Amino acid sequence: MKILLVAHNVPFPPNKGEKIRTFHMLKRLAKEHQIYLISFARDSRDLDHHDELSEICEEVYLIPINGFFSKLYAGIALLTFTPLTKGFFFSTKALKTIQSLKSRVTFDACLAICSSTTRYILSSDQQFRATDFVDIDSRKWLEYSKVASWPKSWIFKREHKLLEEWENKIALSEELSAVTTSREKEILEENAPAASDSIMVVPIGIDTNYFRPNPVKTIHPALVFTGQMDYLPNIDAVVFFYLNILPRIREKRPDAEFYIVGRNPDPSLAETCKTAIVTGEVDDIRPWLCKANVFVAPMRLAFGIQNKVLEAMSCGIPVVCTSRILQGMDVEIGTDILAADSAEAFSKAVLSLLESANLAETLKESGKNYVKRNHSLATVYDPLNQALVQGSKQITLC
Repeated sequence: MKILLVAHNVPFPPNKGEKIRTFHMLKRLAKEHQIYLISFARDSRDLDHHDELSEICEEVYLIPINGFFSKLYAGIALLTFTPLTKGFFFSTKALKTIQSLKSRVTFDACLAICSSTTRYILSSDQQFRATDFVDIDSRKWLEYSKVASWPKSWIFKREHKLLEEWENKIALSEELSAVTTSREKEILEENAPAASDSIMVVPIGIDTNYFRPNPVKTIHPALVFTGQMDYLPNIDAVVFFYLNILPRIREKRPDAEFYIVGRNPDPSLAETCKTAIVTGEVDDIRPWLCKANVFVAPMRLAFGIQNKVLEAMSCGIPVVCTSRILQGMDVEIGTDILAADSAEAFSKAVLSLLESANLAETLKESGKNYVKRNHSLATVYDPLNQALVQGSKQITLC
């Protein structure tokens, strides 16, 4: 099969949630099919990875996003009934590149990554069309609207409404829609019930050979959080942990150290989280994960499974998270993972792992095995490949 894949992020290096998912999906599909990749480069450094992606794909086109024009198109969208994110990713160069490709290549399937790129494949009437939503982004904007002040709250609420309408249109128009959790599938089904049969859950996949246990000894108890640190849900999580949870932990374990590991830390973190260790970008996240006695994920603005949580579990690190992260995870709380939402309950859960070697060991083994069973790359992406192949054959027969 020849597959046109349009991604909103350059999927290399695979060092960020959506990039990781797209990269592994790309590699799996490329085992059997010819992939023609069109991807938006949001950073000038993204353009440096053409050669690495060309080793996987038949052809690669990296489309730079011009900051001025992207903001202009988003501004124009604000004056119309169009989601801002859809306007932000509008590109005449991308449209021309796709038109040129279609003039000489007959595609069997078209796959868009994220709803913001679906516009580029909707006109592909003769091919099997699919969108990997990654997340139901409209829900993210709804959460943002609840914590933002005016006028941002109005803009975010508007984005939620218009993006939800766009997501529903995608689900009803295309042959396949992929989401990461069963809860997201339910949300899409509630809004677009006629599309129910074409929605499939494709969980987050983890390379368990790469993320494997390799303990690093530490003198003091190490509590670790990893993530893109200019991303609002991550900023909110670490500030909430530092101000409300960490002091409770340090009442009993004053030597506990908190590590905030990830690129582009917001400037406010150094000022707010003064006694935390803010690393900034690191070459390899695994040594930082493996030095953790406990991995903490006190997310309040994010829904669904988090790469960071699965990576920690795969490395054999006990995890404490908020309950909203467990949506879509068939885990046994208390055996595979610990969950708590209030500051008091969260601190008690962390302390229980620091004080009980048996409990920590149970979570290490059970968590690691859970990821292997449910989130290994083959478990996750083989069914998607089968759906694309079967769907393409049905379109051809029609």
